[in-house]
Amino acid sequence: MSRILDRRSLVGVGCLLALVSACSAAENNAVTSPPGSTNAVETSALGSSTTATEATPSPAPLDLVQIADPRSIAPEGGHLFAGEVDPGNLSEYSELAVRGQLIGIGESRTTTGSGDWERLTDPQAILSQRANMQIVTALEIRVLEVIGGRRDWRERHQPGDVVTAHVLGGTFGFEVTPEEAKITGFRPDLSDEEEQAVIDAGEVPEDGGADQIPDEPFKVSLTTGYWVSLTEGDEIIAFIRDHQLWDPVANDGTRLDAQLTFPVHPVGHGIFVRDDDSVAFKDATSDARFDEDSLRSEAARLDGLLGEPPIADMMTAVRIDQPAG
Repeated sequence: MSRILDRRSLVGVGCLLALVSACSAAENNAVTSPPGSTNAVETSALGSSTTATEATPSPAPLDLVQIADPRSIAPEGGHLFAGEVDPGNLSEYSELAVRGQLIGIGESRTTTGSGDWERLTDPQAILSQRANMQIVTALEIRVLEVIGGRRDWRERHQPGDVVTAHVLGGTFGFEVTPEEAKITGFRPDLSDEEEQAVIDAGEVPEDGGADQIPDEPFKVSLTTGYWVSLTEGDEIIAFIRDHQLWDPVANDGTRLDAQLTFPVHPVGHGIFVRDDDSVAFKDATSDARFDEDSLRSEAARLDGLLGEPPIADMMTAVRIDQPAG
């Protein structure tokens, strides 16, 4: 079995991912307020969902901060869609919309409940974990302005809070026992780069055989490609919600264990990046650009909504515009 999980395989064969997850606040240790600013970056506490009778106006927006040595993530094989995300469809599937700043690209984790490779004893459970486990990467978003939100979500966040959202993609390393290797096919015979080179050449990596299973635990690294283009320091508009991922392999309505905060779709639909200090925002998953007013108008629709939104599949929030023929 390959240790490389091609990102296209996560959504292929009719396995459409659904939305996800829960909002965790992270303390911002990576940025400081601009000189003279009295706006401290604070941690937001995720409380239980409570129904408010009316939306609470947000405080004045904050300013951007400087990020030293910003890091970036980008799709390895270009963008997935030739079409565009439909901004007029985002409020239906999100719970909160913020103008914020990406202050940190955090650690990658798995979509298991613990975020790690879990030590299981049942062979079928081990094999299922290997097949269904996905890799996601944390995005630390400092809220500059709450521009829209369902009434039972809006009060959770204020300017200065840091929201941790996740997108699919990243690299995660963990230890495999010889017993797990027999069940899963994991082998320490090839590095990720070597194995991917074999796959790219159109060949099938050799399984290695039972005689090559080490006697001691060994390290395995799984890599999946990103679907977004983002850089620390980016000013963004993000439509987010919390929901568990559907199991993309079983594709029968069952959910994976992890409950994390994601954009409208975990590949990154619902994140828009300010385009060169202009009024336009670029879709993080494509080259499409949208004016700020249209995104704010869609975000404002959230203020009249209440409760958990429906789950969007891969195509629901996307309009495919391809030439005929």
